[in-house]
Amino acid sequence: EAKANYAKAKEQGITGSLLDQDDDNWFTMRLANIKPGEMIEVHMRYQEKIPYDDGEFRFVFPLVTPDAYTNETASSSSSSSGGGGQQQKLNDVTMNVTVKAGVAINPPRSLVHDVTVTKTSSSSSSKEGSNDDGVYVVQLNKKDKYPNRDFVVAYSVVDRGVAPMVYLQRRSSSHDGTFLVVLN
Repeated sequence: EAKANYAKAKEQGITGSLLDQDDDNWFTMRLANIKPGEMIEVHMRYQEKIPYDDGEFRFVFPLVTPDAYTNETASSSSSSSGGGGQQQKLNDVTMNVTVKAGVAINPPRSLVHDVTVTKTSSSSSSKEGSNDDGVYVVQLNKKDKYPNRDFVVAYSVVDRGVAPMVYLQRRSSSHDGTFLVVLN
């Protein structure tokens, strides 16, 4: 149904978008009927299991697309990223990542980009002004606005010794759910 709605909007000259899953971890966002020079915003939300390695969690969001996955060739508005035959269009990118760890964490950092990290508090915070709920916003700074390498954010849990943690998630529409037990 989404593909039909997108095709209809595209045919009628209406601005539209379609997100397709091409592979297990590969998505394509299609945009139609954007006027030349018009600025658009694309908001995407999803949940992902963040890999844990060498004492920290690392979130990687690909911003560079290998040629094998694109339908277009480089044009005069493109430039080579200089690595492995990858190319990117010189469109500005803004990126805000909200880290909701659920436990106290050390401030996140980016391994390859210039970012601003801001503590925030959630309504479930146990102490006013504390950040025991592990909520931070990581924002890509304007000088790093070109998508010439993947966006990587890393963070570690505040060391409080060995402590078991249980995470629960239940679907609101059923009694089904999942849980995760972690010994940290």
